[in-house]
Amino acid sequence: MKTLKSILCIILCLSFALSLCSCGRMSGRYFGYSAKTIYCEDGYESEYAYQLWRYEEYINYRFFGVPLLSYSERSYTYLNPNGKVTDITFVKDHEDRENFLTLLPEDQLALVDRQRGFVLYTLPEGLYGIFFDDVPGQSSLELNSNHSWYSVRMYKYDESKSLFYTSFEVPIKESGRLKINLTEEYFGFNNFIWLDYELHEVSGEPNVKIDEEYSISNVKSWLKQCNDKAVDKNVEDISNIVTFKRLDDIYYFRLKGSDKIYILETDLNKNVKRFVSFEMPTNGVSIYRAYENGKKYEYYDIYGEENFYINAI
Repeated sequence: MKTLKSILCIILCLSFALSLCSCGRMSGRYFGYSAKTIYCEDGYESEYAYQLWRYEEYINYRFFGVPLLSYSERSYTYLNPNGKVTDITFVKDHEDRENFLTLLPEDQLALVDRQRGFVLYTLPEGLYGIFFDDVPGQSSLELNSNHSWYSVRMYKYDESKSLFYTSFEVPIKESGRLKINLTEEYFGFNNFIWLDYELHEVSGEPNVKIDEEYSISNVKSWLKQCNDKAVDKNVEDISNIVTFKRLDDIYYFRLKGSDKIYILETDLNKNVKRFVSFEMPTNGVSIYRAYENGKKYEYYDIYGEENFYINAI
């Protein structure tokens, strides 16, 4: 009888505890993207696609209001050169890493198992998987160094299904990030080590082109020169230049509005070629090379600079 009472007591306690737990998520999925072309010069078509991405954080269980288990999910879509937007794709953060690990032989898996950071680049030359982690204290490069270092292991997987790899160490900057520069020919790591696309080290620092800076007042004046009512209506909403870069003979600007993100493309003389607004919740916009393959586009990373923190697996 005592045993039965004990079991009933445990069941009642568990039921009470579960009643205090909630199951849900921090932010729900969103179901729509839309892009509006406000202005486009006759006959002009962008050579690049824009990847629109956003992070969604979900909570599986709460106990007394405290999250116990959670996971994050990344979603993205593309605004293609033809002006059409692709369907939304949802990807869990760890899936890129897990998919790349299936390309590695058994003897390599143990070498990257403890590397917490991972970055994936897709280029016409192949897939590049970069695994990294911090190594506090002394480095094998400088035994007397008091700096912390990143241990990096980099792989290339090409169309012939050949796998190439290399490993190296780079000093950690004050920001605590691994800064990767991707140029038209090289990968750079914290401006310390440069590799070509075949993973061969390049001596010295390549001459990397740095974009000029522009003011928001300049951007607005270029837009007003369109003499277009639809453009003028949106100009005053623009508050900041988030990013910009030059690719070939076109400048690409990402602009921030009150509740919108805008894309502006101009020629070298600052004549507006295209002006687009994104009517959607998004964390960011990246530019990708886009090649038509039948009815679908293939997307590839382009050169630029990115900074990565180490995230736990």
